[in-house]
Amino acid sequence: MNLRPFLYRPPLLPNETLASYLYRLAYVNGHKPGIVATLCEEYLWRSDSVMRPKHNETFDALAALTQLEPYKIYWASIYGLTELVTPRHVALETICFAPGFTFPRMPEVYRRAHFRSEGKAQFCPHCLAEAAYQRGVWQLKVIAACPQHRCLLVDACPQCGQAIETTDLVSAYCHRCRCDLRTAVAIDLSGDEVGLQAQSILYCWARAGAHTRSTLPREPGRELYGLFVSLLRMVFQVRQEMEGLHPFPALSRPLPWHRRPERRSLDYYVAGAMAMGALLEWPEGFHSFLERFSYRDGRVFTVSLKSQLGHLFSSDTLELWQQEAYAFVYEAFLDYVAAHTAWPVVKKYPHFQEYPIPAKRFSWMLVEEVAQALGVTERTVKRLVEGGLIRVKGETAALRMKFLARVDVLALQERWRLAIPLADAAVWLGVSGDVVKHLVAMGLLTAARRPRVAGSASWQIDREGIDRLLVAVKNAATTQIQSGRERVNLTVATQMLAAYGVNAAQVVELVIRGRLRAQCSQHQALDGLVFGRRHVLAFLEGLRDEQGFVSRRLFAQRMRVKPEVIEGWVELGLLTPAYRNDEGTYFSREVVEAFAGAYVGTKEAMRILSVGPLTVQKWARNGRLRPVSGPGVDSRSVYLFRRVDVERLSPANRLTLAQLAGHLGVSVDQVRVWVKEGRVRPFSGPGVDDCGRFVFLKTDISLGNLNNLRII
Repeated sequence: MNLRPFLYRPPLLPNETLASYLYRLAYVNGHKPGIVATLCEEYLWRSDSVMRPKHNETFDALAALTQLEPYKIYWASIYGLTELVTPRHVALETICFAPGFTFPRMPEVYRRAHFRSEGKAQFCPHCLAEAAYQRGVWQLKVIAACPQHRCLLVDACPQCGQAIETTDLVSAYCHRCRCDLRTAVAIDLSGDEVGLQAQSILYCWARAGAHTRSTLPREPGRELYGLFVSLLRMVFQVRQEMEGLHPFPALSRPLPWHRRPERRSLDYYVAGAMAMGALLEWPEGFHSFLERFSYRDGRVFTVSLKSQLGHLFSSDTLELWQQEAYAFVYEAFLDYVAAHTAWPVVKKYPHFQEYPIPAKRFSWMLVEEVAQALGVTERTVKRLVEGGLIRVKGETAALRMKFLARVDVLALQERWRLAIPLADAAVWLGVSGDVVKHLVAMGLLTAARRPRVAGSASWQIDREGIDRLLVAVKNAATTQIQSGRERVNLTVATQMLAAYGVNAAQVVELVIRGRLRAQCSQHQALDGLVFGRRHVLAFLEGLRDEQGFVSRRLFAQRMRVKPEVIEGWVELGLLTPAYRNDEGTYFSREVVEAFAGAYVGTKEAMRILSVGPLTVQKWARNGRLRPVSGPGVDSRSVYLFRRVDVERLSPANRLTLAQLAGHLGVSVDQVRVWVKEGRVRPFSGPGVDDCGRFVFLKTDISLGNLNNLRII
């Protein structure tokens, strides 16, 4: 090749780009910037860019013009970063120099994806002030700051706002407005160690900066850079917000890059800091990044991994990560998937059908999985969840498809290996622990281990006994109960029968024996029992006749008082219970009948006396009618009278004023005169107890007195 070298050939400066060097070469030799391209074109048989050459003969021509070693030209070109931006598995063509040296050639798709064009350069004003040339690392799109001067790179002319070209960096002036680029004001990043650390790591990977101590995975920079770029693309998918999104220091808020026609240096700075954070503290940082990304832009939880992770879950990405070089990423990704979802959800994806993950690796299970693992129905699983024995992933609590904690299921399996703890059995059956104990006492359940002290937590219930009990209940509870207000559950039915000493366990036994009709589906436990109210009432009537005992509540209903009043009468010694237990106080039917016959309350007294409540109260306060319980006697607010005392004052045993006058054959006024003179004493009336009418007891007015009054 007959190319004469330039007369003046300046040295290649540290980290200088090939384009920057060729422009400087032209300037020092008094030529225009395009001189190198013009000279090369005369000797090249196919077109090529001398600033970013692609073909072997272009490199040979440049070597002849610059007299630089071929490898220096190669490393100064963008191909010097081929191994950084191109994944290891991609097959590369080679560039062969005349002396026989070969170097890898970067595919065009990676050049366009990772490098800025010559017409859209960026720079550090401080570096430019030290030496006016383009640094190779500035060509990378992901580079957005200068760690040495701790400032953001400038990507536009500070005066005219237009894009900067590579020739402008060599001259240090904007070719449009002649602004001195060395005087540009760059945004200070001194207070942002997180963002600067991310940029320092990128400089190190690009062989433009010193090694930075960090918590990155111990893997080659080539693979780390490839992962970084994938995560960077994910950050750029965020349209509004993402928890932990790196704030731009000067604005203290996330940058709206999605509104720009083209991403700028500050966009790459913010997104780069976020993406690099995912690589730090590996793999926890990576897992945290994925989880925060899944909730970007206010998204709610979804079981779809594709919706959560976007393009990161594409088949191409997963296949790339299965390469040996990215095995550390794939393993961390599988850990994340296993920790945040369940195997039945994952196995529907074609990739995992071909490369399945062991189900036991997942932290969460679906209801059907748990039911199969524990050997119970799905309804029982839901009951175990409601009872707090199996935790639910919070995000799925309101979803139809709930994720249940595998660790809790395994703990239940271990606890249930030989027998079921009392608390677990209670949740399973849908009743309290006391009801379970009653079922054991009645022989409906078997205790594999009994406590020495009542209430001890060492109760163990035989699992087969639980299964037998549920089967027996479901076989017996086949009555179809109509829906509506007439349906009552086990709790209400027990409350209705408790007055006769029937507890919940006995209700269950009555159902199994066919004495009490009920309904229960195949997927329900004991608390799923449903009774017809009329069936319970019919059984109650028969129970009353069988037992001959009356509860305190029913006794109170009969006496038209509250149950507490009955208890007060017991304390006064007016009543003696037949027996007491945890369910309540009971009286024999004979005692109830005798008491109801011997004593009456205010309402019954009103009926017998044919007077109003105020009259009864006045007679009770004035001693005309003596109560055995009530105000003035004890702390009770309800009067209780002996029936004989009330009947003594009944209408048959008393006379009104008119009736007395009729018996005497005198006028009513004459009787009033005798009352005023004291010759006739009324039982009640004006001047006696403030009652409006005179009442005379027949026993107080004898026949002889009546005759004497007539004579007078």
